[in-house]
Amino acid sequence: MKSTKWIKIFFGLSLIGALLVGGVNYIVDPLWMFSHSNKFNKKQEGFDERQQRTNYIYFNSKGKFDGILLGSSRATFVNQNDFVNMNIFNYSSSSMQPFEYKGYIDFAKKVKGKDLKYIIIGSDFFGTNTPKDIKFENPEFYIGNTLNFAYKSIFSLDAISKSIKNIKFSLIGTSIYYDRENIKYQDKVTEKERNIRYIVNIKRHTLDLSYPKYKYNNEYINILKTIKNEN
Repeated sequence: MKSTKWIKIFFGLSLIGALLVGGVNYIVDPLWMFSHSNKFNKKQEGFDERQQRTNYIYFNSKGKFDGILLGSSRATFVNQNDFVNMNIFNYSSSSMQPFEYKGYIDFAKKVKGKDLKYIIIGSDFFGTNTPKDIKFENPEFYIGNTLNFAYKSIFSLDAISKSIKNIKFSLIGTSIYYDRENIKYQDKVTEKERNIRYIVNIKRHTLDLSYPKYKYNNEYINILKTIKNEN
């Protein structure tokens, strides 16, 4: 009897824990699978933009876009609503490489159910460099997660840590965040701080985009031509 009692207690506590984790993750929605907004999730961390935006376009866009914007971190700050007379979905993400474009374009077309009217590419010098030390998966990985495992992540302990962080962001504040409409914000800094960051970044990018670290990607133009020909 004692053994049966402890088994019941164990499963009971496990169920309560799972419901608690699932409830918090649903309310905060750190993976952008739902459309609700509240005081606990109004400021979101873009911790995995490829996955989050893939979830968003699949679960929340309802195909109400006629084009997408692709690019690296610079493009993530572009407000998709600033494109006049266009319904653009910003699909950019940190360190996005040109070879990733096709996968996300094809998925957006699948969600839309037809060809896109606009494909906007936030091209930069970074994208012309030969890819190396890739830290992200191919588009198929994130798309597969969205199609097959998205709702399971509601009960993820990793997701609960992101939810807690987003609650802090929403209640206390943070300098860089996303709202619930796929728009990224960054607090303004003083002119002095802006100049300091500018100088530091110029030096860093000059080193990163100079020989021997920089090597032009001979496939870059072909990638863009393929996108144009297929769309």
